[in-house]
Amino acid sequence: MYAGIAEGAKALGLDPKGLEAAGRAIEREMAAGVIPGAVLAVTRHGKEWVYAAGSANPGPNHPLPAGPDVLYDCASLTKVSVTLPLVLGLIDDGVLTLGTKAAAWIPEFTGEGREEVTIGQLLTHTSGLPADRNIHSHGWTQPQMWEAVTGVALQHPPGTAAVYSDLGFLLLGRIVEKAAGMPLDQAAKARIWEPLGMAGAVFAPPA
Repeated sequence: MYAGIAEGAKALGLDPKGLEAAGRAIEREMAAGVIPGAVLAVTRHGKEWVYAAGSANPGPNHPLPAGPDVLYDCASLTKVSVTLPLVLGLIDDGVLTLGTKAAAWIPEFTGEGREEVTIGQLLTHTSGLPADRNIHSHGWTQPQMWEAVTGVALQHPPGTAAVYSDLGFLLLGRIVEKAAGMPLDQAAKARIWEPLGMAGAVFAPPA
């Protein structure tokens, strides 16, 4: 059914039915239009079996076949793999606290209750901020986009409701930059990736 599945299962010492089930799950989600494609890697005892299907980017224009060498955008995973550990590291350093007001580092984030929002509330999505705001399709400059983020109205009083918010983590990223004294990508490299030996991790990789 899937290329190399019998050989892969044998090399890994696994029942091929398990690999077939994993392949079927990918095919099912592709057929339902949930994903354009995927890459599955199964490793055991130092050996690996890789199955790739579909494309790595949605849409019919210039599809990029899915494969083990494709770089995937981690998107919101950067919240927990970059921004969160950077904030916690700065808390360990005594530079920030969970109770620090965001406005202490971003003075323009004030008015209408925004000045009461804490770093802890931004981390736990309880700041009262909405989930998102369209800032990319208006042709705005970066300062205009930032003004839209810092001026967005709270949907709830801080600490009273949980709403998963991209805007909150944009604010946290800016706080990290100011507190660490360097851009977010440089802070991630210096404080997370290099200490962990993650030489291939980057923001916005070159073509």
